Amino acid sequence: MNEIEEIRSMFPALSSRRDGRRLIYFDNACSVLKPRCVIDAVNSWMTFNGGCGGGRSSHALSSETDELCTIARARVAEFAGASPAEVIFTGNTTEGINIVAGSLPFSKDKNEVILHSAGHNSLLLPFVEAASKGLCRIKFAGTENPLFFDENEILDSINDKTALVALPLVSNVTGGVFCTDKIIRKAHSAGAYVLSDAAAFMPVHYPYWKNEKSVQAGINIHTGHESVKKSRFELYERPDFISFSGHKTGALPSGALVCRRELFHLLKSHVSGGGTVASVGFTEGKLNIRWLEGYKRHEAGIQNYPGIISFGEAAAFTDSIDRKKIYRHTSGLASMLSEKLAELPEICIVNPENERDTAIVSFFFRDKDISAQDFSLYLNSDKDINVCIRAGKHCAMLAHDIAGIKETIRVSFYVYNTEEEVDIFVKLLRGFLSAAA
Repeated sequence: MNEIEEIRSMFPALSSRRDGRRLIYFDNACSVLKPRCVIDAVNSWMTFNGGCGGGRSSHALSSETDELCTIARARVAEFAGASPAEVIFTGNTTEGINIVAGSLPFSKDKNEVILHSAGHNSLLLPFVEAASKGLCRIKFAGTENPLFFDENEILDSINDKTALVALPLVSNVTGGVFCTDKIIRKAHSAGAYVLSDAAAFMPVHYPYWKNEKSVQAGINIHTGHESVKKSRFELYERPDFISFSGHKTGALPSGALVCRRELFHLLKSHVSGGGTVASVGFTEGKLNIRWLEGYKRHEAGIQNYPGIISFGEAAAFTDSIDRKKIYRHTSGLASMLSEKLAELPEICIVNPENERDTAIVSFFFRDKDISAQDFSLYLNSDKDINVCIRAGKHCAMLAHDIAGIKETIRVSFYVYNTEEEVDIFVKLLRGFLSAAA
């Protein structure tokens, strides 16, 4: 058994379909299939525990739940290149972004939010809502070409009025990476913050801010008559806020918002209740509330313990495989598919030439009478094989609208996909095109 076969054996859905058809799953940018370790961790908690955590009770089940969630928080933090104290568990990426959008203290002189038209609806709409209430002003980048990320366009847009730069780390359509290191440095110099939608980034990309880079320190070391600059190493800049999802890593529906510890004071609690307060009482006839600090202020009520536990398990599982290895594998499959699609004159590949090295390939039919949705149905009509892809606008409606593209077909890869599956997909695509001719 080779490595990929061994990994595939860890995902029950790939080999235990109820309808007996072989599953080829190419909708990984939406949600990754669940590995056995995640299923077992959730089943174990559901079977042998089921109690509440958060310090509400002092019995064994509560303590065990707290311990499992503490382990999960540490794993998710390591996964994101952060510390456990910086992780707020949320329901999904969208909730984390809404927390930031509803919290930042915009002012008259500092109220601009820079967005990119390639952003997911979950990244754009919370700030559109805030702007509609007069809280901020939106500046859009990528309005000429939403399928290409121009770092300089963002850098040139940052000024003294910029309060926040909110960007995806990966395009939801092309899979192209938005590197924010220089953007973060420029934003910080202008007194602004950076929010990253990392939902599509985290499952297959190693967080670049965990890597070191060589820089010139600018320190002159005099040796005789010569003067040389000493090289040093520093970490890439990490975004101030990072929101991402558990289900895209193989967990149950869940999410996390990573916030720099020194910026927690900026976040308003979007929910209040049990678990967010140290004490509530009367002092001299007035209600006195002492709120908890850090992530505890933002995790009100009984939490989604199965989701949190599964998130931690999925993060640890992904890191055990090594995301750098996952990226090499998935980008290799994407490159293979792109080459095969380029041979079909009926197909237009959306991915720009300089963004082909991704885990996602999107395309559309040049003949506008051929429907992407019909192709998706065609893939599910085979009696032996069930191929799952994404057809539509992938919650990136603005990018499609600006680009003048009605809809696209998105094929997104994960570590369990194979070259054979790519060949089967292309064969089915050729069959569909022949039938549609």
